[in-house]
Amino acid sequence: MHLERTRSSETEGTLLSCRDLCVSFESGPSRVPALSGVSLEVKQGEFVSVIGPSGCGKTTLLRTLGGMINPEEGWVRRGVNRELRVLLVFQENGIFPWMTVLENAAFGLEMQGVKRAEREKQARELLTRFGLEGRENAYPRNLSLGMKQRVAVVRSFVSNPDVLLMDEPFAALDAQSRSRLQQDLLALWQLRRVGVLFITHDIDEAILLSDRILVMSRQPGRIIGTYSVPLRRPRLPETALCEEFIELKRCLLGELELVWRECVA
Repeated sequence: MHLERTRSSETEGTLLSCRDLCVSFESGPSRVPALSGVSLEVKQGEFVSVIGPSGCGKTTLLRTLGGMINPEEGWVRRGVNRELRVLLVFQENGIFPWMTVLENAAFGLEMQGVKRAEREKQARELLTRFGLEGRENAYPRNLSLGMKQRVAVVRSFVSNPDVLLMDEPFAALDAQSRSRLQQDLLALWQLRRVGVLFITHDIDEAILLSDRILVMSRQPGRIIGTYSVPLRRPRLPETALCEEFIELKRCLLGELELVWRECVA
């Protein structure tokens, strides 16, 4: 992959960007295109969501930006005068079953060489803030799915990333747990203000969380629409009842309807 540090004033404030990404995968004797000419950027403290039909390449895009896939064409640029710390959070919570909640939450800091007392102090602060006080010594097998995912999100923020790449982290949760974790994520993000690129199929979730929403076409995926979210923060579940929310949702549904028609045409 062609990785560059930011050098131009034109990209001031941009943490992560890509231009004209093209990715394909082998399928028998041929190659199947997954991404075609994708360009985007995530700025300091910005929350950006990506929506689109299943199989359009959203996860491929995230993995390419995270350095897990090499594009055939285009480039990914990370960093403003230094290397960025980029973390990926997937739908599967990814916490280690042999570690306690506290050990899982502090794992990123341990990998950075932070001393035990300090990393546990930082981890405890966020665990307490987000309803996991008293669970520090529990193992994942004793936690609900929602709690496991909360630990995974807390761990990602405790690790002090510059950018979080999140691939449908709440997709497997029931509606109530999902709503609670959306609020937890917003509170953590507003506390730390890291850049976030968030993949989701849920339009309501994208609107509630985001500053901008990118719409992807069917495969091979490309960005076909960019929408700013005009809603003030902080945002609560009842934000979904306001006129601006409903109007933006109507626009996004219309955009996705056109994409769906292309898929079945």
